[in-house]
This record gives sequence, C-alpha cells and structure tokens, in this order.
Amino acid sequence: MMMTGQTDIDIPGRGSVYVTGRNQEGQLGLGHRSDTTLFQLMPPFCHHAPIKMLSAGCNTSATLTEDGRVFVRGDNSVGQIGLGEECFALEPRELYVGQPVTWVSCGYHHSALVTEEDVYTFGRGQYGQLGQGTFLFAADLPKALQVFHHGSVCQVTCGQGHTALITRKAEVESPEESWKSCSSRDCGTSSVEEETSDIRQGLIHRAHASVQFPIPKEGGLTPEPQEGGL
Repeated sequence: MMMTGQTDIDIPGRGSVYVTGRNQEGQLGLGHRSDTTLFQLMPPFCHHAPIKMLSAGCNTSATLTEDGRVFVRGDNSVGQIGLGEECFALEPRELYVGQPVTWVSCGYHHSALVTEEDVYTFGRGQYGQLGQGTFLFAADLPKALQVFHHGSVCQVTCGQGHTALITRKAEVESPEESWKSCSSRDCGTSSVEEETSDIRQGLIHRAHASVQFPIPKEGGLTPEPQEGGL
C-alpha cells in the first residue's frame, strides 16, 4: 500500500488498482469527484498490463506499467500531471514523453519521470524543484533536464518543494559544474550563476514528501518504502 497526502492506493494484484480517500480533483481516477471511505476498484485503463509502481502527491496520482507507460489523474492547475492546459483529469490519462518510463514520482505540486535516457520534470517550480536552472513558476508539460541524461538516473522522488534522484554510478562532475558547462555551450539556459536553482537547490528540505512503493517481482521480497525527503 502507498499512503501520501489525502489519497490511499493499494494493489492486491499486478493488474488491479484500488483507491480510497479524498477525490476533489479526481485524483482517484474513478471518473467523478466524490470522496470515498472504502477502497474502490479502478476501472481497467491500461489493457490489463502488469502494474510496476504507483505514486500519489497532493491531489494527483500516477501509475507506471511494466511496459513503460505512465497514466496520470487529478489536479493539473499548475501542470503537475503534465497535461498542458487541461485543469484536471478525472480518469487515468496516458502521458507521453517519447520513451519508455522506468520511474515516476508525484510531489506536492510537481512531478518527475525517469526514462531509459532522460529525467523529465513538470509542475510548479518556484523553489527550483524542477531542476531546470531557473525559478520557473510552472511548467505544464514534461521537460527533460539538461544534466543527468543518457540513462544516468535510476530513481527520482518529489517532495513539497524539492526533488532528489539517484544515479546509477558516482558522478565525477557536480550538477552545478554541468550547468555551467552547458551554459557555455548555449544549451538554452541563461544567467545560470545568477539563478542558482540547480539540482542542489532543488534538494532544499520542505516536508510533506511522498512515498513510492515499487511492486516486487514474483517471489521477491517486498521493498522498504522510500521516503521522499532526504
């Protein structure tokens, strides 16, 4: 089971999702906005593909399937589920980024995805939590980071106003130096030294972190929950 914010999600089987709790923005994905006090089975939405993991933020939820597809629902007022100008989604909507997704995390008002090649962030970013090198107030579509690419990241987690990630191996160059190097090559960022909202700024602790539970493989041990804060 995964519990965060005001929404609970449970997976009794690898192809079924049960939800309960607050639902004012449709974050339960049941097609309505009424709260529930008992677990409800979500209607099929991914052609019965095995579920890999779930994440729930503040009035948002996301489901990741084993074949790399992400389905989101709930509040999108600041782009936190990546659906552009749509205000909310009452039912699961597939979010396309052009690559299979391997990890997903919903934070308070922002989210992040890891693919085989890149890390994407979207939603509110006024504290630098999107890691895009600027205090961008909101990004309503997934945007790839200019650092941590080529498959270097394996996991990411989003909190209230910060983001943390795990790389596959120790990095020789710090994210700050990577941003400066990128800026010198005209990678689309400006005044990086003035806008010091790099990945390390995005690690500023602000409580209210979400918890993700990857679904164990058949016969495997259930993993310990991974706290969204550092």
